[in-house]
Amino acid sequence: MEERVAKAGVAVFIFNEKGQLLMGRRIHKYPEYGDGKWQIPGGKVTHLQGSWKDSAVREIKEETNLDVEVKDLKFVTTNDSQYPTLDIHYVCSFFMTTKFSGKLKNMEEDKCEEWVWFDLESIPYDTFMNLIGIIRENFMTWMISLDGVEMTDLAYQRFVEGK
Repeated sequence: MEERVAKAGVAVFIFNEKGQLLMGRRIHKYPEYGDGKWQIPGGKVTHLQGSWKDSAVREIKEETNLDVEVKDLKFVTTNDSQYPTLDIHYVCSFFMTTKFSGKLKNMEEDKCEEWVWFDLESIPYDTFMNLIGIIRENFMTWMISLDGVEMTDLAYQRFVEGK
């Protein structure tokens, strides 16, 4: 029997100068694989075509038309995502950045309805791959990175106190 291994993926939390997070509403043929849920830019790590960060930079450009440099990506965490009924298993590394250039454009309209900048307190709960959990785990560290962005009471309650 052939041994099967998980695929590798990347995803990036992109924050603008106002501290807003870029998210897109996912389109997928399988509802249980995130159709209609909110996601961040990301995708597969391409075999023998650079590092995890190189793949993240490529995916951001392919999906949003934004340019990000490898040096500006900071590692956040790794997530093991398994969907047994679909025979899908990904190990995904998450990064974050506040540095990007270019004009935001939905480059894959067959995979994403739209890209939206969300204030921290209004990030949707219906996210793909437990993004809310990852945000909660990293919120205070990110607030330090988002220099000059004020944390609202609502954002604090939601992500620090878990309300």
